[in-house]
Amino acid sequence: MFALLAGWILHPAFPVFGAPPVFDKPGYIYHPGVKKCAACHPKDQKGYSVAHPVDALCYRCHLRKDTKKYVHGPLGSGECTSCHDPHGSPNRALAVASPVALCPTCHDQSSSKRHMKQSRGKGCVACHDPHSSERNFLLK
Repeated sequence: MFALLAGWILHPAFPVFGAPPVFDKPGYIYHPGVKKCAACHPKDQKGYSVAHPVDALCYRCHLRKDTKKYVHGPLGSGECTSCHDPHGSPNRALAVASPVALCPTCHDQSSSKRHMKQSRGKGCVACHDPHSSERNFLLK
């Protein structure tokens, strides 16, 4: 997903460090306004850093998703970018990977593996809300 070059993480839109971004990758969906870097990366910040917590930046444009009784851990801690790429992605909702690949990166305990096998490939988000829910285990 991201390339590593001499300690720098390069976003897929940047093919070579220092080169202008490429915004026409086939099958890649870009976040609206991604070409307006300064909207999220203030010029007075060093490099391409953003203000923390990241969710404060996201909530400038996006509706809050953490209003229900049970909140998914990364969202509750303000780390939207644990699951979403703010620049763009080939996945739905700008996710960093498909739910089938993304969810097990954190939910890898034996009970999750057993549960995924029993669900017969339905996919996590068929039953679970990836943001928040009024029901335990983020059930829809």
